[in-house]
Amino acid sequence: MKITIMIFCFLFCTCNAQGLSEVKIFSQQVYIGGGLSLSAKNKNLSTGGGLNLHLEYKPYKLFSFRGQYNIVFSEYSNFYLTGYDDVLTSVDVAFLYYPFDFNVEPYCGLDLGYYHHKASQSGNTHITNVINNDIENKVGFGLIGGIRLHSFAIVSLGLELRYIFLNTDVETTFEDQVTFNEYTESRNINLNSVFLNLYVSIRL
Repeated sequence: MKITIMIFCFLFCTCNAQGLSEVKIFSQQVYIGGGLSLSAKNKNLSTGGGLNLHLEYKPYKLFSFRGQYNIVFSEYSNFYLTGYDDVLTSVDVAFLYYPFDFNVEPYCGLDLGYYHHKASQSGNTHITNVINNDIENKVGFGLIGGIRLHSFAIVSLGLELRYIFLNTDVETTFEDQVTFNEYTESRNINLNSVFLNLYVSIRL
C-alpha cells in the first residue's frame, strides 16, 4: 500500500512539474516593433514628433520588461533658448504590468531612461550674443499607461501615454559685444514631458 501511494505521489508531482513548465514556456513572448512618438508642449519645449523602436520580453502574462529607443524633434520656447531646435535621443527600460489577458490589453508601468537633449541654433534667436547652449545629459523616470490590441495572430497595435520627470542643467556661452570676451551662465530647467506613442509590435 505504501509503495502504491509513493508511486502515485511521484507521478502526480511529475505531471504537475511538467504542467507548470509548459505554462511558463507558453507565457514567454518576445515583441519587437516601432512607431511614432509625439511630445506635448511644455514650459520650455514646443510640440514635437519623432520615432521609437522597442524590444519587449514578456515572461509571464501579467508583466513584461521593455527596452526602447526614441528620437524626437522639437523647438525650445525658453527665453535663452528661443530659436534653438532640439533633438532628444533617449534609451529607456520599463516594467509593464498587464492586469488582464484579453485581445485588448490595458497596461501600466514605470520607466527609467537616459536622456540626451541637443540644442542647435536655427537662426531665429533674438539674443544675438549667445554662442552656444550645452544641455547636460540626465537620467529621468516616468509613468506609463497604454493599451494594446491584438488584431492579428502575431501583430498587435498599441497606444501609449508616458509622463517623464526630467530636470537638467544648461550652460549658456555668451560673447560680450564690446570686449568680445566669452562668459558662461548655468541654470536648471524643467524638461518634464508628455509623450504619446503609436506603435506596431510583432511577436517573435
